[in-house]
Amino acid sequence: MSIRVMTLVWESFPRGGSDMLVMLALADWCNHDGASLHPSMRAIAEKCRLSEVQARRIMHGLIADGFLSVIGNASGGAPGTTRQYRIQLHRLRAVSSDSRTPIADGSPTAIASDTPITRDRALIHDRDASHGRSDTPLAGESQTVIEPLGTTRYAVSKPAKSDSCPHKEIIDLYHKKLQMCPRIRAWTPARAQALRARWNEEQKRQNLGYWERLFEYIEESEFLTGRSRARDGGKPPFMASLDWIVKAENFAKIIEGRYHHQEAA
Repeated sequence: MSIRVMTLVWESFPRGGSDMLVMLALADWCNHDGASLHPSMRAIAEKCRLSEVQARRIMHGLIADGFLSVIGNASGGAPGTTRQYRIQLHRLRAVSSDSRTPIADGSPTAIASDTPITRDRALIHDRDASHGRSDTPLAGESQTVIEPLGTTRYAVSKPAKSDSCPHKEIIDLYHKKLQMCPRIRAWTPARAQALRARWNEEQKRQNLGYWERLFEYIEESEFLTGRSRARDGGKPPFMASLDWIVKAENFAKIIEGRYHHQEAA
């Protein structure tokens, strides 16, 4: 147990809930350098009162966002050969010294509430006022690029003038349901076009319940969520990102069940 690391987590880790519980559990196991850390998913789940699936999602998210790194036995294995981790103390210290607005909702990609937005508006746009966005797009209005830790920058991009697809809500569902998969940092016009096309192809897809069920179905696939064996050459297992999911051919294969109950080729 490292009181030093645990104190750093309490003071600096920008999330709450189960993510915080897992980080505190890891701090309870590690040494003063954040290393000597090799718990199994079962041990993490039991210590934090989570299911193993939840524990795995959170661990993948911590690795993806740089709070945790894998330093040994990346593919796991037999008992006694679990993954070895290190808590990235410099990442926590960087958060501690960052003067930006803390994340309020526990999401690593939440937009800070006091981010100055005057003439710039999000690309993630819906004409339906029920989604909380303006129904009058401005010429040359900006694309929101979502960055880690709640920061926001802008790149000029003109959105579609008529778009009923709730991009932001679907991205939020993707982050919530597939926490182990790559986080969305930028929602480009090409990505928005692909998601809009999948949304409009069938009426049953034009509600958030469909997308929530889809992401839950994807979570059941070991291949799509990085839980299959490592690829040749020691490459890490494949994990599906949202922009990959909404490409037409990939989307069709997913709903046909091509990636379920099978190992990666």
